[in-house]
Amino acid sequence: MIYIRKIFKQDLRDGKQIAFPKEASNIFFNFNYQNNDPDRLISFTFKDSNSVFDNNLINTRLYPAGSESRIDSELKRFLIDKLNVAIDDLIIFTKKDDKKYEFQHIPKNSSLYDLGLNLLRNGNHQVIVLDNHEVNNSVENNLSIPGFNKIYFGPPGTGKSHAIKEEFKKLGAKPENYSRVTFHPDYDYHSFVGGYKPFTDTEDEDKIKYKFVPQVFTDLYVKAWSNTSEDYYLVIEEINRGNCAEIFGDIFQLLDRNPEYNIEPSSELKAYLNEKENELNKDKTDDKDKVKLLFDGKLQIPDNLSILASMNTSDQSLYPMDSAFKRRWDWHYVPIDLKCTESNFTIKIDDNHQYSWLEFLSKVNDKIYNVTKSEDKQIGNWFINGSKSENIISKELFINKVLFYLWNDVFKDEVFHPENIFIENNTYGTKKRDISFNNFYNKEEQDRLLIHLLSDILKVPLLESEDKETSKYSQDYQEVNKAAEPNEKYNEEKSESEE
Repeated sequence: MIYIRKIFKQDLRDGKQIAFPKEASNIFFNFNYQNNDPDRLISFTFKDSNSVFDNNLINTRLYPAGSESRIDSELKRFLIDKLNVAIDDLIIFTKKDDKKYEFQHIPKNSSLYDLGLNLLRNGNHQVIVLDNHEVNNSVENNLSIPGFNKIYFGPPGTGKSHAIKEEFKKLGAKPENYSRVTFHPDYDYHSFVGGYKPFTDTEDEDKIKYKFVPQVFTDLYVKAWSNTSEDYYLVIEEINRGNCAEIFGDIFQLLDRNPEYNIEPSSELKAYLNEKENELNKDKTDDKDKVKLLFDGKLQIPDNLSILASMNTSDQSLYPMDSAFKRRWDWHYVPIDLKCTESNFTIKIDDNHQYSWLEFLSKVNDKIYNVTKSEDKQIGNWFINGSKSENIISKELFINKVLFYLWNDVFKDEVFHPENIFIENNTYGTKKRDISFNNFYNKEEQDRLLIHLLSDILKVPLLESEDKETSKYSQDYQEVNKAAEPNEKYNEEKSESEE
């Protein structure tokens, strides 16, 4: 059993003891302050193999205090004087018995901090009973924690899949213990859980028969219950591109992770799990070693199976998620990182016109927000991975991927919006013409339009200073517009006189 809590301001205040609320008192410390349990002498051992204070023993007293229990100041002084804890740092206590406890300090800058927040489940305190796990390994093994459901969401290109990969590193997840699937419009319950499929029985005159074929969820469900000392993970990419209500079907209720809400499986799934359970236990004589896959004939999601998913917010209209589904997940927003030096690629139009990818994103995302009033369609710093091409984004890739997205998904229907970037202005600054996406494939004007869009419309600075007298495309652009200006001015004056 573990107890996790945040450090509060009052925990660091002089003259204020560390207090424990009702749940921690009753469940974790087995201490009922309401019945005036007598004071109890207990000990806390600090665990951190990288600290000089590892195995430091603190003896203290647990006693009732109104509607809570408290301990004497020894632990508090150790946290403040030795560990220099700060507000919102995490402390994780592990129970050894009713008198002995261990604890670990997780500061906000620790790589384990986000993982610790998962334990809190949006609260400030949490008592967690670790079934099927060795309690004394729960902290030492990178916080082996109960299963969770989490969706990583954000605009396209922010690195949501990468964020999941980084979480796996923090969790110490083994590659053989996780599976990855991608939801799409044709993905359904039978693709996710399993169903009957035909096969040719070569031992029975090649007759066509049917058998239950498990899919990714059922496979991981069986693995997790078969080996409760290991953690297993299911990764769902693009979760909102599939119909979640249809895909999860009756196992949707399992996302509550509450044993009281076990569900009755379909008859075919129940038959398969019964058969699998018998197969796994055929050589086991001790009941303690036997694997259970059904509990009173019902499904129960194992504590060591977690589900992580990614969601592109610009695609959330494909299959809207209802509120009942959403509230069964933790949500982690992955923002656009314009300070990420690893993604500071170079957009190369020609040798004299090269632009910072991150500078471009800063400018264009402002335009996207001003036009759409939404962050969902903004572009993330990993929308293009230029590291695969020596950190250079070619103009062909820029047109085919970036401009196509901007044209098709953002600006195409905003022809009258003053901040539409697909326009060409004359030197008066007034609109000369709309730019169609097809114009960027005209080799005679391709470079000029790209430079005009980046330099003049979005005001992205050049990476290297250029000599305006020798800049071929700047000269060409100015000359073309100057040649056209008298006629444009004449036409405007003529139009006014006719009115």
